[in-house]
Amino acid sequence: MRISRGILCLFLVSLWISISGNAGANASPLGQVELQTLVASSVAITSVPSTLSPTLGEVSRDVPSTKLSNVGACGNPLKLCIYGAVKSKGLIVLTGDSHALMWAPPLAAVAQALGFRLGLTWLPGCPSTTVTQPACTSFKAKVDATIAAQRPSLVILAERTAGVAAQSRWPDSNVDWAQGLAGRMLRLEKSSKVALLYDTPPMPASPAACLAIDPNQVQRCGAPLVSPNPLLQTKSQAEHDAVRFAHATGIDPLPWLCATRCSPIIGTSVVYYDQTHLATSWVMRLTSVLQAKVAPLVKR
Repeated sequence: MRISRGILCLFLVSLWISISGNAGANASPLGQVELQTLVASSVAITSVPSTLSPTLGEVSRDVPSTKLSNVGACGNPLKLCIYGAVKSKGLIVLTGDSHALMWAPPLAAVAQALGFRLGLTWLPGCPSTTVTQPACTSFKAKVDATIAAQRPSLVILAERTAGVAAQSRWPDSNVDWAQGLAGRMLRLEKSSKVALLYDTPPMPASPAACLAIDPNQVQRCGAPLVSPNPLLQTKSQAEHDAVRFAHATGIDPLPWLCATRCSPIIGTSVVYYDQTHLATSWVMRLTSVLQAKVAPLVKR
């Protein structure tokens, strides 16, 4: 049977729209209600979906550099990398360690939507609390001087706190962590509003590797809200205490990730690209809920 050129073209266009629509639906930002529904149902996922995006083989490459150019080189504390509405006079600064980098893509989109530049500078392994590491201490002092000079509308801090029991140069107790973090926020508040993106709960292992072992045991690769392993416990209490003491703003991503526990898959998305960092495709889906938290803080 011969197929006319017109029918063939119509079929190909329809196929392209179908494929594009599916990809777009998976990549589009989620509203609050839709996100809550997906997170609540994620704990019932038992098998890796056939429509998983990114695939297990792609997850390790689902990193911030796929969305923002040169983002890995934004380590100069005296010169911020600028994203978002780059010609705007308004400025939001994002700084911290690799978790600041992790949140940079959706925050760049938020800044763009709100008409602000996003200035980014980050240093691996350098949390916002006080540490006995000269390179980190020097970096933060220079960043804080840059912030004081530029007086942004908002400073957003993000840090990894899980695994600190293995880091002798970091404060081990919640009290010490909270005091160091609150002290920095109070200093920054002399020139800007300050918000802290609370740490995200780590997975027990890299989700992609774990899921590949047995794709029909998804929840085995998930995590409880609080890990029984001290090496995988965050400084959540310390971060909350510091925010209260400094009268800063806390932004809690936990409801965007976990229900009664934290599933490695939400909907058809792998949530983490490694044990402690969220996949960029997933954090981009959080752009709308993140914007709802940031917008009131920079209202002109």
